[in-house]
Amino acid sequence: MGTIPPDMGNLETAVIPPYQGMYYPVQTSYNAYICDVKYPIKVSSDGIWFHDNALHYPLPVLLLQFALITLVSRILYFFLRPLKQPRIVSDVLAGVLLGPLGLSRNRDLMARLFPYKSMALLRLLSYHGIMFKLFVTTVKTDPAIIMRSGRKAVALGLVSLVAPCGIMVGLGYLLLYTRDLHPDVAPDSSIVVMALLLSTSSFIVVSEILEEIGLLNTELGRLAMLSSVINNAVGLFAITIVTSIKREKPLQSVRSLGLGAAIILFTFFIFRPWMRWVVQRTPKSRPVGGGTMVAVMVVVSMAGIVSDIGGATFIFGPILLGLAVPDGPPLGAAVVEQIDTVVSEVLMPLVYLSCGLVVEFSEVNDGSLQLPVVRSTLWTIVILVIGILAKLVVTIIPALYHNLSIQNALMLSFMLNFRGMVEVAHILIYRLDLANMGVYSAMLLASIGVTALIVPLVKTYYNPLGVNYSVGQTIQHLKPHMELRVVACVQDESAVPSIIHLLEASCADGGNPLCVYVLHLMEQVGRASSSFIKHKNKKGFINPTNMDRLLNAFINFEQSKKGQVPVQPFTAIAPHRTMHQDICSLALEKNAAFIIVPFMRDAGEDGEADRPNRTIISNVLSQATCTVGILILKDGTVLPNPTNSKQNIGVLFWGGPDDREALSYAACLARHPSVHLSVTRFVAAMDQDTDTKEMAWDEKVVEELKREHSLNENVVIREVVSKDVEKTVAQIKSIDNQYDLIIVGRSQGSNCFLDKGLAEWSEFPELGLVGDMLCSSDFDGFFSILVVQQHLKA
Repeated sequence: MGTIPPDMGNLETAVIPPYQGMYYPVQTSYNAYICDVKYPIKVSSDGIWFHDNALHYPLPVLLLQFALITLVSRILYFFLRPLKQPRIVSDVLAGVLLGPLGLSRNRDLMARLFPYKSMALLRLLSYHGIMFKLFVTTVKTDPAIIMRSGRKAVALGLVSLVAPCGIMVGLGYLLLYTRDLHPDVAPDSSIVVMALLLSTSSFIVVSEILEEIGLLNTELGRLAMLSSVINNAVGLFAITIVTSIKREKPLQSVRSLGLGAAIILFTFFIFRPWMRWVVQRTPKSRPVGGGTMVAVMVVVSMAGIVSDIGGATFIFGPILLGLAVPDGPPLGAAVVEQIDTVVSEVLMPLVYLSCGLVVEFSEVNDGSLQLPVVRSTLWTIVILVIGILAKLVVTIIPALYHNLSIQNALMLSFMLNFRGMVEVAHILIYRLDLANMGVYSAMLLASIGVTALIVPLVKTYYNPLGVNYSVGQTIQHLKPHMELRVVACVQDESAVPSIIHLLEASCADGGNPLCVYVLHLMEQVGRASSSFIKHKNKKGFINPTNMDRLLNAFINFEQSKKGQVPVQPFTAIAPHRTMHQDICSLALEKNAAFIIVPFMRDAGEDGEADRPNRTIISNVLSQATCTVGILILKDGTVLPNPTNSKQNIGVLFWGGPDDREALSYAACLARHPSVHLSVTRFVAAMDQDTDTKEMAWDEKVVEELKREHSLNENVVIREVVSKDVEKTVAQIKSIDNQYDLIIVGRSQGSNCFLDKGLAEWSEFPELGLVGDMLCSSDFDGFFSILVVQQHLKA
């Protein structure tokens, strides 16, 4: 109960409006007195049509606050995204702009939009948002990743935590000793907490920002994630211990540690077995039951309450429970799918609003405060800046020791200094353990400022392939008897038989030896980290527990060739939009000359169902350092096995680099005794302008094919005069149902007229004009198509 204002001193004669629960009368400042009279609480307004002010009620005010933070955040993100800023920067800045440093500098406006008594409800929902967000993000984390961390990741993780934390704590105690820091303003515990918060790299934040900027499944990105796991685990444990034992009474510390141990025991012996039981009882094709999801959310809420009562903060229990949920489908993916959207889009904006509303430096600017307060606050900010710089510098040292280049070491240091949602939540939670609101504000702004600065630098200067694109292989320039290395990409079992039969035709006697690298592409669902798994070690041993039927089919192919065709199986788990990085990196590392990527035409009439796969293909075409072949399978067609029946292969040849590369690969296939090759060469009419240099190169490739297969009756070459678009299309349609496989270049030479009339009608531009035409519904034949793009050396 506040003191009753003078104009309401006589309650018998005063006109008292109905009590609305929180907001009436509206305060004009946070120092105003509020009159509370016991009437029934009414949460929602009757509406402006009944002359009712909605700002007097908690629910409309909450909805207004949510609308404001969401609107401002989206506007900021629209302007900051071209500057390569992550979304967390716009979210936190939106909260700051709505707080005392921005819109709420007007005290009357702040009292109406963010009434003092609304802070309890806003803070409650914010803490629930933090709790469930941390639970969902830790569900996506596989605890076993710690066991897969090598010495390099362990060294980087520990050095990036211990060194800057030690520097900040040491400097803080030195300033306490010299009395530059006043012990009442900056006690020992606040220095330690601040040092740990600034030194800890959140695995969740690192993985989310790397995924947002498209570097999650790069070599340096995976090293950053493994290092952040070590750093995060040790740092979180240290923060929990410090906050648990800094109690005034020893009994409180014992109770805090005891409740923490109880939560750990509950997680390992009750919650995790329950989660495993749910996974075992859930069929692959069916979702997790809604009752299970509700029960999980209730348990998470209770764990947060118990851990908060114990003094370990309310985030300890949800984080521990999240690690106990198996990541990926079915349970982990279901948790992420059903909870994450609501938490991220509804509750987390309220978290950023809560953070921004307490960002202010009034305690430092207030002239009535003692000088030691101002001086101690400024020295605390100096420690903060030194700590951030120390973390950036010391991380480079172990990176250089482990043979990383200077540029990559710097980029890795930047990645381990990403700040995001977890740091913002920790700073908000532990703000009362800091010296004052000035230190809290400086920590929050510095953390977001560091992220805003280094994320664009990483996105601009880190090249995932790390090479000049002039390096690369082509089939056309492959020397005789030189090994042909192929990267075969598969996503499901539908393309496996056709790819194996194509590889079978590529390894004829007397041709180039064949080596196959099979890459199983799996979408990252319900996981925070990407994975790149090598299933065969240097001695050729394969662990059968990690193999699936898809990869086993290629191992059986290797065994059928009796070791003449080595097969190296890999699995890449990554987001669709960055899968191309695993493909291109593997091809570059193995010095491959050919990448085979399947394209399923029957996924949908409008191609929308193919969009993720099409994105992969487009990115591979633009970034691969070798030849790329797109194997198009129409309506479930399967390329016949050349060991059991003949393969009729047709080549459509106009000229140009891609057509020459397609013809060179067809020449390799023609060496197989069961392959019947028919080359249709389209020759320009005499009145057409042609590039004589290109024609000379085209003629050379054709002559080499004739010379090599002069005695091969299975190879036929015919020439067709190409005059205009209509006749060219008619000639292409005449080959319908004649072949099992048609090979064509992605782009054609100057004597192809199709780009003059059909470019705007192309449904799949990544296939080229001819490939798109053959893939269209106008061709109803049951044949496969191989579209080839040659890598051009710079």
